[in-house]
Amino acid sequence: MSEKLRIYLDSLFASYEDNKAVKEVKEQLFIDLQEKLNDLINDGYEEDEAFNKTIQSIGDISEIVDISDVEVKELQKLIDFSKSPLEGSDFRNVDVVGGEFNHSALEGADFSFSNLNKSSFKKSDLRNAKFEGTNLSGAEIIKSALRGASFKDAILDNTEFISSDLSGVSFDNLKLNSTVFKKTALTGTSFKNTVLKNVSFKYSQVKEADFDGALMDKLTYALLEGFKADLENATVI
Repeated sequence: MSEKLRIYLDSLFASYEDNKAVKEVKEQLFIDLQEKLNDLINDGYEEDEAFNKTIQSIGDISEIVDISDVEVKELQKLIDFSKSPLEGSDFRNVDVVGGEFNHSALEGADFSFSNLNKSSFKKSDLRNAKFEGTNLSGAEIIKSALRGASFKDAILDNTEFISSDLSGVSFDNLKLNSTVFKKTALTGTSFKNTVLKNVSFKYSQVKEADFDGALMDKLTYALLEGFKADLENATVI
């Protein structure tokens, strides 16, 4: 668990590795968080729950990194988790607006009930990741693996899935607004009872997807019909 905490902090402070002062701040923060983590475990918390509570206690990073020569816009880079080994990581209930998770190993990671508005996932391994109740509005998910991922109750307004593998993924009962599926693998992907408004499926495998009970606007229906999707049990609203 100590190594997991170290990896998390390394990702959080990646943009400032050349800054000696920030390194000192990070090292002291690691010691404090390690102590907090151990205390929570000793108090009877399971390791994963203790870790989640520990990282949530970090708070506003701008209050931690109090360095005069660091501009506010540079602090935004601290939400860059790119190229990180984060398999199975617990990101539940976190607020990472504009976060970058590019080229990252995130298989089995849990983002449930988090705010990932306008975040970026490019060439990332998101197999079996959980996005249940997650706000992914405006997020870009490009050339990523998503088999087994869960999107129950997720918010996907203006979310872009491009050149990604969504085979077997369920979008059942969701409300999709201006969501983009471009060049996506949709074999066995389910949109049962889903409401689709202004949703794009350009160059995607819509013939392999299930739209049973789906409700959609005229334009989305027409586009899917043109792509030879099975809309026998779909309804125009």
